[in-house]
Amino acid sequence: MAQHDKSRHITERIHISGTLILQSPAHFGNGDVRGEALVDMSLLLDDAETTPHALIPGSTIAGALRSYLRERLRGYGQEEEKDSRISDLFGPRRDNENEAAEQSLLIIEDALARQPKTILRDGVTIDPATGTALDSAKFDVELIEAGTHFDLHFELLLTEAKPAQTIVPLVLAALEGLAKGEIRLGLRKRRGYGRCQMQQWTVSRYQLTDPVQLCQWLETPQLAHQPKPATGTLNDVFSIAFPDDQSLLADTTDQRKQFSIVATFGLERSSLLIRSGFGEADLGADFVHLHALDEHGQSRPTIPGTSWAGVIRHRVLRIANTLANETGQRHKVKDVIESLFGRVSSKEEAEELRLRYTQESSKASKASRATFDETFVEDAQQLYQTRVRIDRFTGGAYESALFEEAPIYGTDKTRIGFQLYVREPQNHEIGLLLLVLKDLWTGDLPIGGEASVGRGRLTGIHAAIHLPTTDTDLKQIELYREQPNLGLSDAQRTYLQQQYVDDLWLYLGGTMEGNDGR
Repeated sequence: MAQHDKSRHITERIHISGTLILQSPAHFGNGDVRGEALVDMSLLLDDAETTPHALIPGSTIAGALRSYLRERLRGYGQEEEKDSRISDLFGPRRDNENEAAEQSLLIIEDALARQPKTILRDGVTIDPATGTALDSAKFDVELIEAGTHFDLHFELLLTEAKPAQTIVPLVLAALEGLAKGEIRLGLRKRRGYGRCQMQQWTVSRYQLTDPVQLCQWLETPQLAHQPKPATGTLNDVFSIAFPDDQSLLADTTDQRKQFSIVATFGLERSSLLIRSGFGEADLGADFVHLHALDEHGQSRPTIPGTSWAGVIRHRVLRIANTLANETGQRHKVKDVIESLFGRVSSKEEAEELRLRYTQESSKASKASRATFDETFVEDAQQLYQTRVRIDRFTGGAYESALFEEAPIYGTDKTRIGFQLYVREPQNHEIGLLLLVLKDLWTGDLPIGGEASVGRGRLTGIHAAIHLPTTDTDLKQIELYREQPNLGLSDAQRTYLQQQYVDDLWLYLGGTMEGNDGR
């Protein structure tokens, strides 16, 4: 067979582009410390230009799109089948031994952001037993600020064997994750980083079987478009690009199963202090509450997803231990925590697993199924407070122990958001998280530092609970502070108690007679 007969016989090329806007800080790492950088985790930058650009590799975007499409078509936690529909678009999996397999039909360019704003955040691992930081567990990470714009460009190839009817619905389903903000990119995506959304879609379509359009494509500069491309939302541009075949725009079946809590809290009789590790305390108080830019470039007090995750994990552990102590099922507590929040294996555990199963050591770790968003504090006031450390033996002040803090104080209008999502939840896990929501709602579970002096106690105002059930009357349950019984009907209260909280008690080995309806 002649060499030219082995081509894919490309019949059409479709250019797709848009603007990706970060809605929360993001980190795309370079794998090591850049030059003389003094941070533990520095950003990947493109140094080809005079001014370094922030860079999202095309491989990162491709992996995120493929993972999102797999979860959408098959559900969370499901592996991709060999020779699946996804392979038609992105090419075969790496373990496919077919050497003649085709390359991906979707070409993805590296995404660049010119002169991005960067910040530093510090993190630390907390010992759940003592509530203090572990030794040598503090780290610094360099982040790209929210509001940064990246230019994304894709090129879709259609062939005789894989025409638009086969490929375009898959592309639409994958890109819909970027349009809806359901795809997160970079480090710690399940702890609030890397939220993004793609806007300002543009599509140019070239029929390579038409000599005129073929010449247009050959004469068009890279990443440019024909004179009148389709612009607008994702569905709009594809409707214009394919006016004669609207069936391509049909929504694919979503197989994902998810539990979520989206709540709003007040801070009426309390204050909040999550210390900023860099920058904000240089010219003012010694300790300042953390601020971050939103997607519009406004600096606002924030609660990181890492803070929410740490607080919720600690309270889940406490509730599970309390119930397990009464039933003698302590061995199940670790399974519950690691199943929800993941685990990172030590080097010794990873090496033992590698030797035992002759597999890669990463199998010893487990990703979190719980995702927490970084949220902002609305309509709060920042006040300075001077404090001093007292010697408990003399009753006098320590020398050089006078310091200033700048926490945020709540008013009647202050609002704090909270967003939690859990993939493929079990009933007993939902029961645990409902109990945690109750503790947050009543102010029993404080957020941030200095909880011992009364900071961080919230009051519930509204919560929307999305449950993984087919019953439309119980799928979405809402709580309202101002309504009797928080707006819950008797049927809803009974359902939440019996379906989830009672199941938690039974999972930990208790009996229904011993359940006091916490």
